[in-house]
Amino acid sequence: MPGSGTLSYPGRELADLLVHGGHLTSPEWVTAFTEVPRHVFMPRVYVPCPEGGFRVVDVDGTAPLAYQDEAWVTQLDGGHPAPDDSGVVHGAPTSSTSAPSLMAAMLEALDVADGMRVLEVGTGTGYNAALLCHRLGGDRVTTVEFDPELAEQARQRLGQLGCRPTVHVGDGAVGYPPNAPYDRVIVTCALPHVPWSLVEQARPGGVLVVPLWRGHLPCGLMLRLTVDGDGRAQGSLLDQYGGFMPTRGVPPSQATQLLARHGTDAGDERDTDLTGHPVYEGEPWAWFAALTVPDAEPVMTVHTDGATRHWLFTLDSWGYLTSDRRVVQGGRRRLWDEIEAARDEWQQLGCPDRNRFQVAVDREGARLLFGDREWLVV
Repeated sequence: MPGSGTLSYPGRELADLLVHGGHLTSPEWVTAFTEVPRHVFMPRVYVPCPEGGFRVVDVDGTAPLAYQDEAWVTQLDGGHPAPDDSGVVHGAPTSSTSAPSLMAAMLEALDVADGMRVLEVGTGTGYNAALLCHRLGGDRVTTVEFDPELAEQARQRLGQLGCRPTVHVGDGAVGYPPNAPYDRVIVTCALPHVPWSLVEQARPGGVLVVPLWRGHLPCGLMLRLTVDGDGRAQGSLLDQYGGFMPTRGVPPSQATQLLARHGTDAGDERDTDLTGHPVYEGEPWAWFAALTVPDAEPVMTVHTDGATRHWLFTLDSWGYLTSDRRVVQGGRRRLWDEIEAARDEWQQLGCPDRNRFQVAVDREGARLLFGDREWLVV
């Protein structure tokens, strides 16, 4: 990267942090995280306010913020809305820069070597593309971004550092056939399925690292797949939780509207041994439950007495878990029963870590495998 060694920024501290955390092991990636200035790719971020909304922070002059192992929101509602009279900005996050530890884990899993060609799906700020360019050279990197404004901003920022990858505006699920085949494919947004077009554009023996979005219960599923040349891709789940924003085509949650519809309905009530929302409170089986009940949408309500209710909704079913270990459910299905059944199934499997599960992908979709058991992922 021309001139990168003359810049002044705490990239070395970030790289050291990632090494000490076990996220970085390859010397080439250590050098990339050291020399690529992250603050160039996040001049402005949106920091959540406790009372709701976001506070705008200009990173210029506060570069150390960019070198924390934190994800930062960089776009709201597809743009940059103005703050209200109190200085608070409201909107839904539509782009972010991921936590460097997550990026490092994915890049390490990609297992690149000199001379390889890489396709990135989800340019975003351009920081991950810059790391790839540093490692392989811009002529070996193709990156696809759905949002034209984000793509142009990334192209300009990459150009400031002397990086000249192919930056294409389009649907990342389609890939970019003109530069195929690729040795590696990395996806930096959560996709609802593994697009077969990405598998087809990878060479036999090529590796794909893909986060999946399985509904609005976050399971953070991260796949590492190897293309076998016989119409399949096979691999496993990564240990790393893949907390990425979903691609723009994913429908927004309807949980708030469903709450308004069903919030006063009477349902069946029973005791439970669940304590709090398993998915959001980090139970080791929560990803499996989220995968098993992918159509459920969550929302939490806090009542005047301080009690909480953790709700789950589908279009025809609802249920909530109370802070005193009661479950109330109604509609066609019993959603919290399904969550508990998934927990029980995971326990019957021997409480395996997610990286012990295998994945097989073909034109029909993806299947999760464990021993002689199989679950359809998509």
